[in-house]
Amino acid sequence: TAPGGPVLDTVRRRLYVPEFDEGSGDTVSVIDTRTNAVTAVITVGEGPTTPALDGPSGRLYVPNWSSGGLSVIDIRAVP
Repeated sequence: TAPGGPVLDTVRRRLYVPEFDEGSGDTVSVIDTRTNAVTAVITVGEGPTTPALDGPSGRLYVPNWSSGGLSVIDIRAVP
């Protein structure tokens, strides 16, 4: 697995958790910290690592360790 961990958005009360799964695709799970429920699962590039949150722009940047790319997520569009 790739190194990395979740990032907390205290304004939107969400936790973004990168999940590196060689068999079924790589994702970022969005967890509502008020209910501890997964509200969305977003497909990203190969080998997601610790995301960087830019709250004012509403973007989550997810480095993709295996593919060398970067996934950019508009968190304002995520339920």
